[in-house]
Amino acid sequence: MSLESVMEQRVVFISARKGYATKGLRAEGFDVVYPYRDKTLFGRVIREIWFRSGLPERVWYTKIKRGIDNIIVQDPLITKKYLEWLKKTQPKSKIHFLYGNMVGNAKHVTPNCIPEGITKWTFDMNDSKKYGIMLHSSGGYSTSYIGSKKAILYDVFYVGTDKGRGGYVCELEKQINMLGLKTKFIITANGKLSKKKGYYSKPIPYSEVIEYDNASKSILNIVMPNQIGATMRDFESIFNSVKLITTNQSIKDYDFYKEENVFILGERNLSELPDFLNSPFQPIEEKILKKYTIPALVEEIVTTGKTSLKIYLKDSRE
Repeated sequence: MSLESVMEQRVVFISARKGYATKGLRAEGFDVVYPYRDKTLFGRVIREIWFRSGLPERVWYTKIKRGIDNIIVQDPLITKKYLEWLKKTQPKSKIHFLYGNMVGNAKHVTPNCIPEGITKWTFDMNDSKKYGIMLHSSGGYSTSYIGSKKAILYDVFYVGTDKGRGGYVCELEKQINMLGLKTKFIITANGKLSKKKGYYSKPIPYSEVIEYDNASKSILNIVMPNQIGATMRDFESIFNSVKLITTNQSIKDYDFYKEENVFILGERNLSELPDFLNSPFQPIEEKILKKYTIPALVEEIVTTGKTSLKIYLKDSRE
């Protein structure tokens, strides 16, 4: 099935994410439905209490029109009962559940709780093997996230939630600064109710993240333990032509990997970083970039169905 025929089908994303994630999907021409009727943070708190109290969840569900060919559900804040309701009310739709985080970091629903007949997808090969779920090769990056080049202000830019790595990130920044390099690090709390730490910054809009990317020589990506899948920071790097510094040694397996563009922490001495940053970024071929866009992700999910696990790496290019 071609991308054109896929786009002729009605594909709807169900996502509790807001902001840049939803804007990116809509910018690519896809409808996005927020699963619940709460409109504010207070409403979400009430809903969470309601759910945990075992009260009927469906009173909170947003109604969805029938006649949708494919429904792609993104993982945050989705419950087993919601998926059961969705399957019952959309009997003719193909439903796909998409993990955007490592399974252990997903809230509410684990692979064994997802109703039969709903395909399960992950970006990480370790999770794919561990839980027996589909592995997608497409990154799902929106071309609307590509920014404009700016005057270089920083050598290394980092933004991310703490997730237990804040102390390591702060120490790494000190080591980078000792090399005479200028950094911009933004570490945010895991949530609004998290205990505050002295090095926390306020979250910034994703539009500002892209601006910082394009005013920096490199982007730093600190992956979670056992994670080998490519993430948003990696895609920001290749689409915005900015170098990448990462702890993910498996990044070498991806077809967009170029030694000139990627500095793998733990494999190279940090003292080599200045020379790495002063060399030019090597462009990524357009046909490779295209494979990591949102339309490519949708095409892969819609057309692969329940076939075998797969990933497009350097040794298995199409």
